[in-house]
Amino acid sequence: MAKQQDGRAGLAGGLSQQSVTGAAGGGGETGGGLWTGPGQGARLGAERLRLLQRLNGPSRTIGLQPVIVNNLNIPKPPEGQPVLLTFDEVTTMFHEFGHGLHGMFSSVEYPQFAGTATPPDFVEYPSQVNEVWADWPSVLANYAKHYQTGEPMPKELVDKIFKASKYGEGFATLEYMEAAMMDMAWHEIGAAQTPAPKDVMAFEAAALKKAGVAMAEVPPRYVRCDLSDLDALRGGLATI
Repeated sequence: MAKQQDGRAGLAGGLSQQSVTGAAGGGGETGGGLWTGPGQGARLGAERLRLLQRLNGPSRTIGLQPVIVNNLNIPKPPEGQPVLLTFDEVTTMFHEFGHGLHGMFSSVEYPQFAGTATPPDFVEYPSQVNEVWADWPSVLANYAKHYQTGEPMPKELVDKIFKASKYGEGFATLEYMEAAMMDMAWHEIGAAQTPAPKDVMAFEAAALKKAGVAMAEVPPRYVRCDLSDLDALRGGLATI
């Protein structure tokens, strides 16, 4: 885990990290990091890997600094064994740390707009971008090392991981394209044309067919009925 934290620290916009020990997580684990900014080293936030809660939105109005905590649920290793992460877990950690950076750099007047309290169609942008660093060659070489020998991951294995990650890309691309086309269809109608809750599924099916992306074998990644906000449709629409 320390290797992964080192890999992130060098790419976090001039942030530096200081280890924190003695604060146990839900499973008794300890450790984490206190991150400080460039220049005078003003405290920006604290990051913990075994907690799940964002405390007190930062705000100039009420004088609070951001406090960010990240959660990563991973299997506990056998007694005496180190914690080893899969590549998916590492990617998730980079993703969530992107949300953490978003919160740490938040500078707003009012706490209700702090950190990730942004429009939903933007909130995933910083985290998705931060995922890029997980397999960036110079970053990967910094943390992807054998836990016993310290040897870097062989290029053949790296290439195999990247090749495997492309499996099912057609399915993944189509499901999010369908969701995007449905979102556009919702935004192209006014409040007066908004269907009744019972007609939402029919509206979305027609929108997919019109866009030429309707395929029963590949349903959209998101549909409005997943969001539990059908009553809100009458009052206005929000992006996914």
